[in-house]
Amino acid sequence: MSLRGLDLKISYRTGRDDLVRDFYVPCLSRSVRYDRAVGFFTSTGLALAAQGVAALAKNRGKMRLIASPVLTEEDYQEISRGYQNRAEEIVERRVLDALESLSNDIVAERVKSLAWLIAHGLLEIKLAYRVY
Repeated sequence: MSLRGLDLKISYRTGRDDLVRDFYVPCLSRSVRYDRAVGFFTSTGLALAAQGVAALAKNRGKMRLIASPVLTEEDYQEISRGYQNRAEEIVERRVLDALESLSNDIVAERVKSLAWLIAHGLLEIKLAYRVY
């Protein structure tokens, strides 16, 4: 399955379209890579598209984000923990088994899922600082 098989609109607008259901979930479900620069990032936003994020991970895909450094303390701590845990050895079968319940986990424990995705190399977040 590829993105070409989707019936996508030319544009989507907040308030008029359900961006998560109509765009993010179907696109992430068929993707192996998602690169985006965002002005604001929260684990809540990631949790909204949990089904698509889980499918991206099952596809052995990777999400790379560049975001502003404006984060909740909780998100900052989990991002840091994810990068610290990335150095640990990953057992491939354990990762694949965990992907089966990832969609539900992202919704239920959005912050912990953030660290898990980073630790397993499925999510990379860079912070962009404005220099004057």
